[in-house]
Amino acid sequence: LAWIEDTSKIVSFSSIMVNETDLRKKRVMLGEALKEAPAMLRRASGSGYPETMLYAHHVFSFILTAQSKLETITKRRKKILEEALEHRRSALSITSRIQPFMYWNRGVMHNLLATARSELAELTKEPAAKQAIIRKAIANSNASLKLKIRDLQFYRSRGRTDALIAQIGEIRFFHGNLLIQLYSMTKDRADLERAIQSYRQALSDYRGLAIMSRVAECYWKIALIYDAVSEHTKSARNFEHASE
Repeated sequence: LAWIEDTSKIVSFSSIMVNETDLRKKRVMLGEALKEAPAMLRRASGSGYPETMLYAHHVFSFILTAQSKLETITKRRKKILEEALEHRRSALSITSRIQPFMYWNRGVMHNLLATARSELAELTKEPAAKQAIIRKAIANSNASLKLKIRDLQFYRSRGRTDALIAQIGEIRFFHGNLLIQLYSMTKDRADLERAIQSYRQALSDYRGLAIMSRVAECYWKIALIYDAVSEHTKSARNFEHASE
């Protein structure tokens, strides 16, 4: 059970690191976690249990993503994110294989992969490569939404689902942002229409939860889209809703 000790140590470092405000201390803790992570992954792989491998890949990716946020040199940050992306892909693959009917869990993994790809796209300069990454991120966020919505009915039968609906709203908002990124390269009006639809769905989720600040943010995003394509009446209407 050595892998459990490795993972516990790393998770402890990671939990503290998330709340640490001192940048120097954060770097030290992150360095300790990174030092332990390869051994954790090796032992998890040697355990023969796919669940332990899934968790090890998930934790390793989390650590690398955190490291990337502290890296100031673009080339190094991109390399770190590429490594984190590989662990995210492995975690998704294992989840899909061993938890085929745990739709929410699979949706979580797709969303984490979409987020990793979105961050990598920001550092990718070559237009075709950047667009390809964003399209994959959109596919992942779309898959995440479908899987989570599929499982929502099950959770509704077991009690309140406000926190879950809020998560779905967040992914819909993120999905809209990705489509805006794609439009900036394709200039395909269909991408904007899909973005508006996604923001409207997120708006509906947030309104149902009475999270009015996020409702306003969705209206603002929609208004900016209409303004960008010179549909000023629609833009003004949505700006007005955003300020209500």
